[in-house]
Amino acid sequence: MHMIPGIPNLRPAHLGLWLAALLVLLTANPARAEGEAVGILTEMVGTVRLLRGDSYLEVQRGVEVHPQDIVETGTNGSAQLDLKDGSVLKLGPGSRLALSDYKLDKNRNVVSASLDILTGWLRFAVSKLRKDDSKYRINAPSLTIGIRGTEGVVEAGNREGGVHLVTGRIEVGGLDAQGKPLPPVQVNAGEYIQRLQGQAFRRLPTPPPAFNNRVPRDVVLKLAAKPLKPGERPVIKPRVVRQLTRTEAQQIIQRHPHAQEILKRRFQPLLNPGAPDARLKGPTRPDGAPPVVSPIPGGIGGQIPPGRLAPVFQPPGDAKPVPPKQGLLPGTLSPPIPPGVPVPYPNVRPGVTPPKTKAVPGPSGVLPAKPGLAAPVGGVPAGTPAKKKDAQDTDASGQPDSSSATPPPHKPSATPNHPPPRKVIRMLMR
Repeated sequence: MHMIPGIPNLRPAHLGLWLAALLVLLTANPARAEGEAVGILTEMVGTVRLLRGDSYLEVQRGVEVHPQDIVETGTNGSAQLDLKDGSVLKLGPGSRLALSDYKLDKNRNVVSASLDILTGWLRFAVSKLRKDDSKYRINAPSLTIGIRGTEGVVEAGNREGGVHLVTGRIEVGGLDAQGKPLPPVQVNAGEYIQRLQGQAFRRLPTPPPAFNNRVPRDVVLKLAAKPLKPGERPVIKPRVVRQLTRTEAQQIIQRHPHAQEILKRRFQPLLNPGAPDARLKGPTRPDGAPPVVSPIPGGIGGQIPPGRLAPVFQPPGDAKPVPPKQGLLPGTLSPPIPPGVPVPYPNVRPGVTPPKTKAVPGPSGVLPAKPGLAAPVGGVPAGTPAKKKDAQDTDASGQPDSSSATPPPHKPSATPNHPPPRKVIRMLMR
C-alpha cells in the first residue's frame, strides 16, 4: 500500500473524495452566507438612518446593507439602495423600509426577497426573476405585492395604501377584516390600485389626482442605478452612531400595528433583556428597562448626559447586584463596610455629614446612652429626671447653647477594673 507524499495516512482510494470536498469548499459562494451584504446605499438626501440590530450606523455613500436592516428617512430625506441582483429601491420622505428577507444565489439572482414598507413612499425597479420558483414580495400595511420584474410606486399608510404600476405586471393581495386572504388582483402597466384596510380593492386605469398631488418629487423620476465610481469602495464596517433605546423600539412597534409580530421578534432581545438569547446582559433599572451605559469613559464617575441614568452596579461573578439602602439615590451604593462593624447611619448617603439627633427620654424618663458609649453597669436609678432642653437649643441669655457640641466626659463604671493582660504588664515593667 502506497501513501501519497505530503498527505499522511490518506489512501489513493480516498483521494477522489478528498478532492471533491476541497472543490466544494473552494467553489462555495460567500454571497450566500447568512448576513452577507445584498447591496449598498448610493444616495442620501436630508435625514437618513440605518438601523442594524439595535445599533444606528453612520450612513454615507457606499455603506453596505444587509438582510434585516431598516432604512429610515426624515420628513426632508430620501435614500436609494442599489442591490446586487440589479434591483433599485428609492425611499421617499418620512419612510421606513425593512429588508426582512433577501437571499441571492451564487450568480446574484434572487431566490427569495421580502421587503416591508412600514410607512411612507417606495419606488421600486425590480430586475426580472430568473427562476420560476423565485419569490419577490413587497408588503405594505393594507396590501401585498408579488413582483416578477417591474417598476412602480407604493404608498404605505397604517390603514390605507396604493400602488401605481409604471411598467410590467404585478399581483396584489391582502387580508380581509377577518384576516382571511383576498383573491389576488392582476394590475397592468399604467394602472393604479388602492385599498383601505379591511375593504375591497379599488382599481383605476390611471392614478387619481389626489395621488398625483401627494406623491413626493423624489419618487416620481424613473429609477437608475448609481454604481460606485472607479476608486470608490464599499464601506464594509460603518461606525456605530448610537444604540436604539427600549422606548424607541416600543414606539416603532406601536406606529406599525400591522407588523407588530415581526417587529416584536426583531426587537425581542431589547424588549426582554432577561431572555436566554438576549444580547443585552446585566441588571435592569427600577422601571424594568435595560441599563443605559454612559458613553463617556469613567462610568458613574464621568459626566452622564441629562435624562440618562447611571448604570447599576454589577458585582463580578455570579453574585447578585446589591440593592441600594433606603435613602440612597438610584444606581448608587454605600461603600463597603468591614464584617462585624454596624452601620451607623444606614439612611445617609456616603460623603454627607449625618444630622444631629436629640436624645428623647424613654418611657421611664431616663436618657438613653449616647451612640458609641457603653451604658454604666447597673444603669441609672429609676426616676432620675432627664435634662430638659427647649426646641431652639438656647441658654438662659438667649444665645445658642454650645454645650451639646462637646459631650461631657464619660464617668467610669462602678464595676471593678480588671487587671490588664500579662503582655501589657510586661511592657509596663520594662
